[in-house]
Amino acid sequence: MDFYEKTLSRILPIPPDAVSSKWDNDRIRIEAEKWCKPFACAIQGCSEPRIRTDSEKIRCQEAPKYLKMCVNHIVHHIENIIANKNS
Repeated sequence: MDFYEKTLSRILPIPPDAVSSKWDNDRIRIEAEKWCKPFACAIQGCSEPRIRTDSEKIRCQEAPKYLKMCVNHIVHHIENIIANKNS
């Protein structure tokens, strides 16, 4: 299991009680960004000047991509929760 999958597995599943069926698209994206905070923290940690191992360098290069993937994944998950609540 790679870094992305391992971190995402700690985030999901989002409890349905944590999602409001009244959220609009902007609110859904904001909430998804909150849930993806571990990836944002990885990006922030990569900005600190220090010597890194090769695997850390790769993770730092991939961190922005992982954050975007996470937000998109969580947005989809939240939209499914809302659809289930509204059906």
